[in-house]
Amino acid sequence: MKTSRTILRVVALCMACVSVTALTGCDGFFFKETSTSTGTSSGNYVYVANQGSTTLAGFQISTAGALTAITGSPFSLPAAPITVTVSRANTYVFVGTALGIYGYAIGTGGVLTALNSGSALVSTLSGVQWLETSPDGQWLLSLNQDGVTISEYSIAASTGLLALAQTYTYTGLSGIALPKMLRIAPNGASAFATLGTGGEVAFTFNTSNGLLTQTGVLNPPNQSSDAAIAIDSNSAFLYLVRTGTSQGLSVYTMGANASLTSVGATYTTGSVPASVAIDPTNAYVYVANSGDGTISGYGSATPSQLSTLSGSPYSSGGGVSAMGVDSTGKWLLASAQSGSPDLTLYGFDATNLGRIFSVSSTATGTTAIALALTH
Repeated sequence: MKTSRTILRVVALCMACVSVTALTGCDGFFFKETSTSTGTSSGNYVYVANQGSTTLAGFQISTAGALTAITGSPFSLPAAPITVTVSRANTYVFVGTALGIYGYAIGTGGVLTALNSGSALVSTLSGVQWLETSPDGQWLLSLNQDGVTISEYSIAASTGLLALAQTYTYTGLSGIALPKMLRIAPNGASAFATLGTGGEVAFTFNTSNGLLTQTGVLNPPNQSSDAAIAIDSNSAFLYLVRTGTSQGLSVYTMGANASLTSVGATYTTGSVPASVAIDPTNAYVYVANSGDGTISGYGSATPSQLSTLSGSPYSSGGGVSAMGVDSTGKWLLASAQSGSPDLTLYGFDATNLGRIFSVSSTATGTTAIALALTH
């Protein structure tokens, strides 16, 4: 069993290297004022949004796991960042703030060129909590801070400019909506938003026309709050972490019309879980625990029967709250709001499968609130 899983993992990682796919992304750093430049980046980069210093710090990830600062990093932003994402073709970066959405074209070596002459692509009074691009690259969804709406924008492929397609108002919550995160399933058929004590809202999604339709609400247990989610690459399982009285990791199967069905027990995490990541083989799940600065690891051939990985929990920075897997599928990266360190890069152990170990780390800035990677 151990040998076969090792072989499967090697095959999956090799496929990831060829296809160069990933989770999320962010930005480059040398700034030019223009509104028409098209991005041309093809590197493997990680970007950290520093809310306290109003900057984005960027690093190139080497094949050996070294983190090298991108020329011009950290890059100053017009407003404190809250969330960041990159277009699926690695051409544009979108930064969400309390004032709106800013856009940048990614050039060679991670060089940034501001869109719209550096002004916001979208100005809003509701504030942006989370940005997510659709798998086909056509749409940008903004989970807004107002606790009521999700705004959808079409992305102009040649310019990166945004056009409002529709604003959706979600309903039927049993608690107060505290927007946290929004994820679109890899197959593009569904989307889910975590809303704190308001639970989780499920939508079907049509990538051809951008239609987002609410199909249900998953209410959290009493005195609990839905924090973060991750969806496996097969769009078969959704992993949800909650804080409060029902703190922990829960697993759901994904069915027709964005339905969710619990597969069993809630698994123990560290204090205040804030982020979830899945390895490229879908065999291992990691939870960032912001309350105690650790990462919990779980693994199983069957998602309904998770077990704690060897050495878990793993040490990370203080207030660790964002994670992602790089474009090669070889590294897991985590950023921490309280630093020490701000950013840590972990490798996957080939002997004790699923175990992660620190390879490199670096400072990024003040209050590293979000992390994103190129695809």
